[in-house]
Amino acid sequence: MLNLRGAVLLSSTEENIPRWTEELKKNAPGIDLRVWPDVCREEDIEFAIVARPPAGDLARYTNLRAIFSMWAGVADLLADESISHLPIYRMTDPGLTIGIVIYVVHHVTGLHILADEYKPRLWAHPFRVDNLSPECSCVGILGLGVLGTACANALVNLGFKVIGYSNTRKEIPGVESFAGQDELKNFLEHTDILVCILPNTTETHNFVNRETLAYLPVGAKIINCGRGESIDDDALLEALRSGHISKAVLDVFRTEPLPPEHPYWEEPNVLVTPHCASKPDPVSGSVRILEKIESFLKNEPIEGMVDRNRAY
Repeated sequence: MLNLRGAVLLSSTEENIPRWTEELKKNAPGIDLRVWPDVCREEDIEFAIVARPPAGDLARYTNLRAIFSMWAGVADLLADESISHLPIYRMTDPGLTIGIVIYVVHHVTGLHILADEYKPRLWAHPFRVDNLSPECSCVGILGLGVLGTACANALVNLGFKVIGYSNTRKEIPGVESFAGQDELKNFLEHTDILVCILPNTTETHNFVNRETLAYLPVGAKIINCGRGESIDDDALLEALRSGHISKAVLDVFRTEPLPPEHPYWEEPNVLVTPHCASKPDPVSGSVRILEKIESFLKNEPIEGMVDRNRAY
């Protein structure tokens, strides 16, 4: 049981707060949980559990010791200079990983067999039948963090040829690892289906741009379930319209919800999904956050501590 002297703030402008409140109280009976905006005495707040809290709001809790994000992404928290002195811990719930893996496997296999070319009520129009072997498609994972590694492992187990790219070389059984700018071109040239799972940092903004898209083979396909900022939208649209990129499955965008006038909606070779690849689960997520708070109180190492220099 948590031995808290202060209160815990629960603040989000987007998550299902009643559900999170229920799970946190169930897993930590007696917790003094203050749900924004009904906080009462601000000086009581010792920890904050957040997902896109109101901009600048966390600065008013003068006794705040640490911030725990319900999300894996923490760009908005890092952008708030008023809390730059506080440690931030991102969500590392296995449920998030499972969601991403399911999304990636579903769309990689669909793109591999050309499933979207099936015509309803037309028996004679088949899926890809020339060669269904997964080895015929090389899947390139752009970003080999926890999520990227999990996706790579799942695809290897299905028989796909998998390669991966990251800042530093990774040792993943069955996956050829590329690292650093000098190896990026070679990585892309061998990729038939590019899966982008990059974090949102200054280095990854527009990482997929005209130059990098040109390195991909003609007819390559793209899945982005990392961060919308990692793709240059204009460059991708140009590549799609020229035929250099044949399909794109996009789950994350610079502006969400994606505005109705955005050209992605009308692009025939783009599938837009509403940032659904992975959502935090209040049931397992509340347990993980409470475990992290307990570890913080015991001065134990905590998984998911954000490195402000790397921005994730």
